[in-house]
Amino acid sequence: MKAHQILIPNPCSEDWGKMTPKSNGRYCQSCDKVVRDFSKLSDTQLAYIIQNSNGAACGHFRKDQLNRAISVAKERRSPDLLAVVLGMTLLLSTYPAFASPTSEHTPKVSLIEMLQEPQNIPADGHEYIEIKLQLVDGDTKSPLAYVTLVLHDENDVAIAGATSDENGYLVFKLTPDEKAQAKYCKVRSFDFVERIIEWNEEWKSDMALVPVVELHQMDMMIDGMMIYQPIDED
Repeated sequence: MKAHQILIPNPCSEDWGKMTPKSNGRYCQSCDKVVRDFSKLSDTQLAYIIQNSNGAACGHFRKDQLNRAISVAKERRSPDLLAVVLGMTLLLSTYPAFASPTSEHTPKVSLIEMLQEPQNIPADGHEYIEIKLQLVDGDTKSPLAYVTLVLHDENDVAIAGATSDENGYLVFKLTPDEKAQAKYCKVRSFDFVERIIEWNEEWKSDMALVPVVELHQMDMMIDGMMIYQPIDED
């Protein structure tokens, strides 16, 4: 695949933080269009998405994504889920079935159902504790949508993750043990100055007011109509 680069000759002056959050970006009232958020994509994702945009698109980018060659990894086709399920089913069907005294009382669950609807009940039998937070912009106080927080323990092991909705709300579903081990959250985004948020042990599922977490956006983003053009190779 020929090397390409992304250019934004005339960066947009509109405030990304004041645009209305949408599932794949934010709606710009001034331009009456959705500005797509490319800032969290890899080079390979950028290349394949932007190649189908007729060479130009309005987007939100990190500065380190611009004015350089976009490297594209060789495509590796992932096995189709249905093909995997069918293959596993065929493999299982080659083994003889042995009857047991309790077999007729055991509910039957298909392999497809097990893959599509994983059990959410912990092995220890505890119910989940739901901790609800709201993420807002530290400057504009507007809700931050589609921002992911990953909860970690003191050994930096990930415990759980949650992504905010259009109103900035997110919910952690934790077992009592996980809640006791929680130490801090990491922000999975390049947009914000705060990358680590200390976990407050006072956060509970029955709080009258939802705790608000403020994040400040970094000045490392560029918005505007980008041009995706080939790079001359010697």
